[in-house]
Amino acid sequence: MRHFFWRLSWYSIRKASRGGTDRRAEKGNGTIVKHYRLEIDGMGCAHCIHSVKDALEELHADVNDVKIGSADVLWDGDPEDLRAAVSEAGYEVKSIVAL
Repeated sequence: MRHFFWRLSWYSIRKASRGGTDRRAEKGNGTIVKHYRLEIDGMGCAHCIHSVKDALEELHADVNDVKIGSADVLWDGDPEDLRAAVSEAGYEVKSIVAL
């Protein structure tokens, strides 16, 4: 199924990270899911937070946390897709850091 949405629990990320600093986990089909932190310019209110969260969820990214100025996301695709989704919502991504 093309749009199969798989959520990775926080427990799975902790378990995957116990072996060292590598915080990657695998989906059941072998796809690597990475944890990213996006630093975002232009956010200033709760509406901004919801707009960014909705934009990331449209990509089927697992959004852990969105705050004013940043978002933590689990994503198995190209991180530039995250940048494009946030840009389409009207915000600028300053940096994307793999955690």
